[in-house]
Amino acid sequence: MAPFFLAYGLVKGAYIGTEALSTVVMHVTKLAAYGGASVLATGAVVFGLALAPAMILGAWLGKRLLDRLPERTFVLVIEAVLVVAGTIFLVGGA
Repeated sequence: MAPFFLAYGLVKGAYIGTEALSTVVMHVTKLAAYGGASVLATGAVVFGLALAPAMILGAWLGKRLLDRLPERTFVLVIEAVLVVAGTIFLVGGA
């Protein structure tokens, strides 16, 4: 989704928020499907909930870093990550 969000002009907080919302919708849908099919183990749910404090801390630290990052640098970092991920995909064949 990243290239579409960047092409639309979303940067920094708007980009991260939109990406986060789309990810939440995707994962809630998966949880409903897996839960409905009874393939979601209780241990997986407990493990996910145990990770919540680390996720909250990471979001807080990321927001502080994002506020200090210039918009152009943000776009360059996202584009660099996309290039690296695409290269790994092509070379690794995953």
